[in-house]
Amino acid sequence: MYEEESRVPDPLKQMENVVLAPHLGSATLETREAMASLAVQNLVHFFEGKRPPHIVNPDAFHP
Repeated sequence: MYEEESRVPDPLKQMENVVLAPHLGSATLETREAMASLAVQNLVHFFEGKRPPHIVNPDAFHP
């Protein structure tokens, strides 16, 4: 099931209110389109000299 995925802590696997899915679980057309849109938004802001809206490491951004 998760042999090739990251390690999932055993307590998390035991919880009834948690749904676990491999990375493939996000591979819908809608999700991939949304991911592409966010990437483009970040690139547009970056090349306009603005802080990208979805920046992961804001300390690394120096306009």
